[in-house]
Amino acid sequence: ARPEDMPAVSRLAAAAFRLDPAACEAVLPPRLLDTPGVETWLVEDEAGPLGCGLFVRTGEHVGVYTMSTPPERQRRGAGRAVLDAAMAHYQRVGVTRFTLGATEPGFPLYERVGFRTVARPHAFVIGASTQ
Repeated sequence: ARPEDMPAVSRLAAAAFRLDPAACEAVLPPRLLDTPGVETWLVEDEAGPLGCGLFVRTGEHVGVYTMSTPPERQRRGAGRAVLDAAMAHYQRVGVTRFTLGATEPGFPLYERVGFRTVARPHAFVIGASTQ
């Protein structure tokens, strides 16, 4: 994604996690992509953005910060397309390790891609996320 795509990224994240759109826009501003190692991958179809993922690279490690596909756009391969394309790219440029924190709805996708659960910590959320 490019900086001009970040409003769409914010809308996808807000819809996917049922969060306040203004709050998502505040934490996902276009200038975020100026941060070394931060990239957003976006998948679209003819109707527009379907889903996205935010990745943070440090050396040979990439953290999957968030994967966002709104419920009405799920089950169409958007999350898998983003994750497959991003991971293949990062592996080509020397990344050897990926980590992420997953919500319950994301577990099936991540397990199919090859992630394994190493811990199940508790997360405390202030707000109205349904996940």
